[in-house]
Amino acid sequence: SRTKTPNLNLLADRAAVNIRWAKVIEPVDQKQRFRRIDRAIEELDALISQAKESKVVNEKLLRQLRMDRVVALNERNRWNEVVAEVEDLRESGPIPIYVLQALADAYSGLRLPEKARSSYQTVIDAEPTNMDAKWGLFFAQTDSNDYAAAFVTVDGIVSSYSPSIKLAKDPTPQPNVDWLYATTMAAVVRSWADMPSEAWDRLKPLADHAPASAGLRSALGSVAAARGWPRLSEQEQRIAGNLDPQSKTIQIELADSAIRRAQWTEARERIASLQDVYPNDQAVRRVARDLKVHDSYELQLKFENQDQNGAALYAPGSGYTASARLYSPSLAENWRVFTDARRMTASIPEQAIAIRNAYGLGASYQSSDFTAEGAVWANTGDVNKNSASLRGAWLATDEWRVDAGAALFAMDTPLRALYYGITANSADIGASYTWNESRSIGAQYKVMNFTDGNFRQIGALNFNQRIYQAPQTTVTLKPSIYTSTNTLQNVPYYSPQQDLSVTLGLAIDNTLWRRDQNVFGHHIEMSAGNYTEANYAGGLIWDVRYQQFYRRDPFTEINYGVAYNRRIYDGTPEKTFFVFANLVTRF
Repeated sequence: SRTKTPNLNLLADRAAVNIRWAKVIEPVDQKQRFRRIDRAIEELDALISQAKESKVVNEKLLRQLRMDRVVALNERNRWNEVVAEVEDLRESGPIPIYVLQALADAYSGLRLPEKARSSYQTVIDAEPTNMDAKWGLFFAQTDSNDYAAAFVTVDGIVSSYSPSIKLAKDPTPQPNVDWLYATTMAAVVRSWADMPSEAWDRLKPLADHAPASAGLRSALGSVAAARGWPRLSEQEQRIAGNLDPQSKTIQIELADSAIRRAQWTEARERIASLQDVYPNDQAVRRVARDLKVHDSYELQLKFENQDQNGAALYAPGSGYTASARLYSPSLAENWRVFTDARRMTASIPEQAIAIRNAYGLGASYQSSDFTAEGAVWANTGDVNKNSASLRGAWLATDEWRVDAGAALFAMDTPLRALYYGITANSADIGASYTWNESRSIGAQYKVMNFTDGNFRQIGALNFNQRIYQAPQTTVTLKPSIYTSTNTLQNVPYYSPQQDLSVTLGLAIDNTLWRRDQNVFGHHIEMSAGNYTEANYAGGLIWDVRYQQFYRRDPFTEINYGVAYNRRIYDGTPEKTFFVFANLVTRF
C-alpha cells in the first residue's frame, strides 16, 4: 500500500508547531541554538513553494505560511527580512497581532526603537496581558532614551506579579521567578538612567535575601560598577559566574569587569569564547568593541583660548594652549607609548608674547590597581631646556586613591616666568576618598621650586555631594578650598605671599540623547566664593562654564564649550573669557 502524503494544511500546522518548539526548547549546545528554527524555515520555504505551484492556489493558506515564516525569521534574527515581508503582506490584508509583535521585535533588533514602541503598543492595546510585548516596549523605551516611560512600564509589570506563587500539588508558597526578574530589571533600569544609588537601594536587600540568585548577584555587580566600585563589581560577577556559568549575560558582565579592571588576558579569552558561540549578538559585539579600544591608536587633541580683560599687572595674560597626543595600541597588554606636542602662549603687559613649545615622548602603564605615566620633553620658545615628568596613581581600594607626581621644568610653570628665563620643578601628592558616585572628598599638596629662589606651596581640599538625581540628570554641590604661599614676591609673575579662596560650586549634568553607545549631553557649572591675599584687598571670585559633549561609539569623543571667570591679582580684579574644544579619536 502507498503512504498517503499529508495535505498542505496539515503540513502547515506541523510547521507552526515546529516553530513553537524551536522557541521554547533550549539546546544543550548554544552553538546549535538555531538548528531547530533553521529547519522550520526550510520546511516553510518548501511549503510556500509547493503552495504557489498548486493548480489552485490557496491564498489563505499561502498567507498563513508566509506569516509563520515571519515569526521564524524573527527568531533567527533575520530582522531586515521580517520588515520587508511584513510590508509586502500589508498590501494584501491586515496584519495579525502575533505578526505585529514579530515586526516590533525586528524593529528593536534593528535599533529602530521609535518604530518598535509603536508596534509593541499596538500589540498591548489588543492584548493587554501580553507580557512579552510589555517587555519589548520597556526595552524599546530605554533604547529611545525615554526612561520616565520605561519606569512606568517596568513598575507596572512588577505590580502585575505576586512575589510568591502556590503550586497545585504543594501549598507551600514558592518564589515567583517572573516577579524577581521584573523587580531586578526595575532596579537595573534606574542605573541605566544615571540613578545608580536608587538601583542599589532596590537591589541590595533582594540580593541579601537571595544570595544564591545568579541574576541578582550579576545585577548587583553591574550597579556596583556604576557606583564606582570596580572591585566589588568583580567580586559579585565572579560569584554570579560560579552560580550560573552558562549565562550569556553573566559572561558578558564578566568580560566588562575584566576590561574595567585592566585584566586584558581574561577579557580576551572571555570575549573570544562569547564570539565563538554568539558571533552576531549585539551585546557581544559591544563588549568586543570596548576591548578594541585598548588595541587601538588614540589621538587626543585639545585647544583652549583665553582672553583677559582687566588691568592686573601679574595676571596670566591672554593666549592659548594647544596640544596633540598620540598613544600607540597596547604593548604587552599593560603598556602604551605616546608622543606629545603642545604650544602655550600668553601676552604680558610689556607688549610681548611668552611662548613655550614642548615635544614629548613617553610611556604609560595600567594594571588593576596602579597607573603610571612618564615622559621626557624637549622645550623651545622663551626657554630652550629639556624636561621630564612622572605621574602615578594607586587605587588602594574601591574608595581610596592616592596620586603623586614630579616634574623637572614643570608644565604649569607660569609663562610670565618663562619669558624672563625662570623655570620651576614640582612635586605633588594627593589622596581622595569616594564613598560612591554621589560623594567624594580629596586633598592635594604641591610644591614648586623656582630657579629664581622662590618656593611655592599649594594646598587644596575638594568635596563633591550629589544633591539631585533624575533620569539622566544630576546636580552636584562642589565646595572647595585653595591656599598657597610663596617665599618671594618681587618676581615678574604672580606670587602672593599667602592667599586663600573658599568657593561653592554647582554642577548640572544632563544627557540629552542616547543610542546604544552614542551619547550627546551638556554640562553646566557655576561657582562663587571669596578670595583673600596677604597685604592686598580680596573680594568676590566666580566661574561660569557651559560644555557640550558627544560620544560616538567608544572610538570618538568630543567636547567643547565656553567659560567666564573673575579673579583677583594683587587686589586688582580680572575677567577672562575661555573657548575650548577637545577631541579623542581611536583607530
